[in-house]
Amino acid sequence: MFSNHEKNSLFKDALKKNGGTQKGEIVATSITPHFFSAEKYNRVAYESDLIMEAIEIVLKLYRVDKEIQAYYPELDHLKDLINIGYDNLDSFEGRLNHFSRFDLIENDNGDIGAMEFNTATPGTMMFTSSLKQIFESCDFLTDQLEHKQIVKFPLDDTRYFLNYLIGLYQRIKQTISLPTIAFVQNKNYKTINTDLDQFLQVGKEMGLDVLVAGYDELVFNGKALSYNGKSIDLIWNKFTRETVNGIVRPNYYTKTPDEAKDWIQAVKDHKVISVNGFPSIFVSENKKTLALLLDKRFHHHFTNEQIKAIQSLILPTFILKSNQDNFTEVKEKIINNKDEYVIKSSTDGRGRAIFIGKSMNQDDWNSLVEQTVDGPFVIQKFIKSKQTMVVCPRSSKEVLMNTSLAIFIIEGKSVGLSARSSPSLIQNVFSGGIMQVIYIVN
Repeated sequence: MFSNHEKNSLFKDALKKNGGTQKGEIVATSITPHFFSAEKYNRVAYESDLIMEAIEIVLKLYRVDKEIQAYYPELDHLKDLINIGYDNLDSFEGRLNHFSRFDLIENDNGDIGAMEFNTATPGTMMFTSSLKQIFESCDFLTDQLEHKQIVKFPLDDTRYFLNYLIGLYQRIKQTISLPTIAFVQNKNYKTINTDLDQFLQVGKEMGLDVLVAGYDELVFNGKALSYNGKSIDLIWNKFTRETVNGIVRPNYYTKTPDEAKDWIQAVKDHKVISVNGFPSIFVSENKKTLALLLDKRFHHHFTNEQIKAIQSLILPTFILKSNQDNFTEVKEKIINNKDEYVIKSSTDGRGRAIFIGKSMNQDDWNSLVEQTVDGPFVIQKFIKSKQTMVVCPRSSKEVLMNTSLAIFIIEGKSVGLSARSSPSLIQNVFSGGIMQVIYIVN
């Protein structure tokens, strides 16, 4: 029998040797797997797919519906950029979002709620399956899976995501040739490396032409977009967004948008497939979309089935507007009951700009509530996540941790889950959280 310390050390070696890394560094991952019931997964997947349908409706309406546009004033200066995404709608099989991740939380009663939509550059899309493959290669860990009726899902296949991108390219271009796929990031500012190592490793195993480029390194000659003379067929976009002075700042550039003008022009001219596109990156990724879907003023756009899923799965989320009928009453309720709420920037990701009322003093909370009025923020009901004992990869000790889940959606259909844990209330890996291998079991 191995001790937890020995298992942890051996698992880290396996992660290092087999691609359980981010930019060559081992991703903090527990030797404790997380188990999730198939019955719950099927319900969450069903509701998530319906919500994804509703998100597609919102994305299509954003271009023409003034009331929906008014929900996102922090995006007004980006409308020309966002509108480029609609020009590709027909060739993109009618979809404005191609792949997403919904972040979920489960409380002690087993109730599950959606906290955020990651429809821009959802992380761990490839890492999740690679991690499971590495875990299952370690004989000293798999005794934890004995006597479990494990249900497989599509994302268990490390090649699934890249096969999806290949199929998308071949359908759009009506070809059987394999695309050159580029993982494109801003290498100089708030760089995203999640899934990078797995993209290169699995891509090469599949015999694909895969490369990594910066937006400012791309060159467009009017016919093809290229990097170091190599033509690119499909781009997997990997850039963050943040809120600066009340408006959204896309981080595909470091100083000026002109750094990426060749990429933008190639997308405009339909000379490269670039996913996800701008509506999905800026509109549905915005946390205000959670509030919009719950806002009954917009429910005439959705089916009864979609509304039922929205109200069942999405955590109570709203925006605070100074012109709303019950403004003073709602604002005072938020101020006087800070332990019941979380305030989040509508745009910032990776665990940034999340303010948990329970963790703040009253004066700071009052000041923050004032900032949220008519601002780029959402207010969400605080839900304490279910806690479980997890072996910490840093200490090799069992620690009581909060766990959050994420469901992956590709082409509108749920394809798998991931799990993250942390002793703190924010489980994001960028905020000190750790990964767990997750299994769906009967």
